[in-house]
Amino acid sequence: MTTSIILAMIRMTPTLRAQAQLLDNGDRQIGGRQIDNPLANLTGDGVIVGDWLVAARVLNDPEYADYFDLLKDCQIRVIDSDVMFLPPSPEE
Repeated sequence: MTTSIILAMIRMTPTLRAQAQLLDNGDRQIGGRQIDNPLANLTGDGVIVGDWLVAARVLNDPEYADYFDLLKDCQIRVIDSDVMFLPPSPEE
């Protein structure tokens, strides 16, 4: 059984994530995790499986200041990891 984690995240479409990745440099990358749980589509935001989540802290972390203008209009969501991500497979 996995432990559910509550997180403050910014949701990015694949297109927005690709734009953010253009700002990446050697030590600083936008990263994120792709939403893969079909339950996420039941949260009221439409079909979001395939979108990406990144920690909302990038908006106020000076190291990520280059990303601010691109991500500042994204909504911050408090999410449950069990709803957004499938549990790891038994071999993981």
